[in-house]
Amino acid sequence: MSRVAYTAFIRQSDSGYWADCPDLPGCIAFGETIAEARAQFADALHFHLNALKNHDPRYRLPAPRGREQILAEEADPYLMAWTVIVEEPAMTQ
Repeated sequence: MSRVAYTAFIRQSDSGYWADCPDLPGCIAFGETIAEARAQFADALHFHLNALKNHDPRYRLPAPRGREQILAEEADPYLMAWTVIVEEPAMTQ
């Protein structure tokens, strides 16, 4: 298995914080605190990738944009960015 690094963001809403990873659309999580949003995002990422893999056993992770590129292109305000490391699942024949 190989490892892939993505950039994730913490953003603030009226009712707390949410985390997302623009290179993995649809994978988001919410929390009342930044720490809770990050922890929830780790769970959401696990379930999101498992669902994609179960839907298509040949699913491959999308290529991440470089950190500098994604930070430069991000139009929505964010409080922090961090790197998320994901294990590329083994390819099913």
